[in-house]
This record gives sequence, C-alpha cells and structure tokens, in this order.
Amino acid sequence: SIPFEMSTPGRTKTSLGAANIGSWKDTPIAVRPSFNGTYKVDFDLNVQLVDPNSNDIKIETRWTVNGLTVDRSYSNHTAQGFTTEDVIRLQVRLLGGSAADVVIADTDHSSSLMITRMGV
Repeated sequence: SIPFEMSTPGRTKTSLGAANIGSWKDTPIAVRPSFNGTYKVDFDLNVQLVDPNSNDIKIETRWTVNGLTVDRSYSNHTAQGFTTEDVIRLQVRLLGGSAADVVIADTDHSSSLMITRMGV
C-alpha cells in the first residue's frame, strides 16, 4: 500500500548514442512522484558499450532532480524529499574512454529507476 513510481525502457532497444569520456548523458529513464514526501531511490542501469575505444572504461551512474545533481545521487537506497513537480532522471557517463553507442536496454537486458514513498 506504499506508493511507488517506476520507469524502465523495457525490453526494446534503447540507446543513448555516442559518448565521450567524462560527459554526462541523460537517459529516458525518469519518474515523477505522485505525492509530496520522502522517497527511497533505487536504480539499476545495465550498460552495453558498442565499439569502445578502451577495455578499461568505467561507467558512472547518478540520478538528478529537475536536471540538478543531488548529494548522494550516486548511491542506491538513498532517502530524498520530492514534490509532485520534481522529475528524477538517471544519467550515465564514461571514464577512461569513449564508445560509438551506449545501449541501456535491449532484448537481453533492461535498466530501471524506482522511487518508493517512505511513510504516509
């Protein structure tokens, strides 16, 4: 009975295009709270790189609120206050290399973002 919101690109191919080292890219994975309150943020971003230029590329993930970074936004299970006007979105960036395409979902994998309201 605790309200939650979840967004996932599902099992169809979702790509972000080419990514250069160090630049954050928005994903289409976003949620908007139905109620004002404190929510727990959980995300799972599964990335496949197409034609990476290095074998040592690190992938960083974070979530933003209305396009702005939030303290602890790199962590799962983080509690954060949201309003119904907020849009929480996943972002990704590559460190140590670049790739011709960044695929966050396909027929064999998906990615997701979920916020769960804490208390009522």
